[in-house]
Amino acid sequence: MNTLWNEVILKNLMERFSPVVLKLLTDPRVQSLLAEVLNLQSGLRENIEGQVKTMARTLDLATRDEVTGVRDVLKALEAQVSDLKAALAEKEAMLEKQDKALGDLKTEVKKTMDVAKKAAEKKAAAPKATPKKTTKAASTTKKAATPKKATQKKAAAKKK
Repeated sequence: MNTLWNEVILKNLMERFSPVVLKLLTDPRVQSLLAEVLNLQSGLRENIEGQVKTMARTLDLATRDEVTGVRDVLKALEAQVSDLKAALAEKEAMLEKQDKALGDLKTEVKKTMDVAKKAAEKKAAAPKATPKKTTKAASTTKKAATPKKATQKKAAAKKK
C-alpha cells in the first residue's frame, strides 16, 4: 500500500511542480533537511506550549487543557440538569394526578358520610316498634315436646 500511496503522491507532485522543483525534492539531502525543519517546527511548538503552560500555572491562569476539561464537565452537568428537569416535570405531573385522585376520593367520602348521616337521622326519627313477647308456657312446651319425641324414637329403635 505504501508504494501505491507514494505513486499517488508523486503523480500529484509532478502535476503541481515544475521538473526542477521535483528534481530538488527527490534529492536525499533536501529530503533530510525538510525532515529536520519539520521536526524543529514541531519541537519549537511543543517548547512554546510548555513555556505557556508554565507561565499560566505561575500566573494562576487556565490552560487550554484545563479549559477543555471544564467545558466537558460543564456539558455533562448541563445534560444532567436537563435530565433532572425532565424527571421533575414527570414527578410533578404524577403528583398532580394523585392530588386530583385524592380530591375525588375526599369528595366521595364526604358524599358517603352525608348519606350515612341522613340515614342515621331518618332511622332515629322513625318510631320504634315493640317486639312481640312470647309466653313462657309456649316456649317450654316446645322445648319439652322435642325431648319426648326423641326418647320415643330411641325406644322404638331399641325394640327393633
